[in-house]
Amino acid sequence: MGALARATRGAPEPAGGRGKPLAWRDQWVRVALERVDAPGAVELWEEALRAPEWERPLVWIHCDLDARNVLVRNGRLAAVLDWGGAGVGDPAIDVMVAWKLLSGETRDRFRAELDVDDATWLRARGWCMSQALIALGYYTPENNPPLHAEATRWLAEVVAS
Repeated sequence: MGALARATRGAPEPAGGRGKPLAWRDQWVRVALERVDAPGAVELWEEALRAPEWERPLVWIHCDLDARNVLVRNGRLAAVLDWGGAGVGDPAIDVMVAWKLLSGETRDRFRAELDVDDATWLRARGWCMSQALIALGYYTPENNPPLHAEATRWLAEVVAS
């Protein structure tokens, strides 16, 4: 048994279906698409659903990398918080940090450094868009201004890239 298999043996599935194939989220994304005006989102979602699923061994994933769960000091990552939803699954869920935290200028470098394949990159875009749409279908500027603003930015970034 390889080191990766030993490291993930008996590991939990992530909370809330994260790390599963994107198709698992389709019903909720379709509902959100009816509530949120997002030009280009349907086409991107359908493209992401057609991306090949992760077929390699499952890997440890955090599942909730965004501004609320990272600490930055002097422009550098200092800590990652809230590991309560961590488990093993498709790494695309964590790759979506490219749109949640990085600018367009740094996104390409991030992808190159991680050597992310096209299918994982597309699934990551789908994950980011699904989280943005679902958040925007629920949160408003009145009931959760910070998350609504973040989700609006995520959606703009992922659809534009």
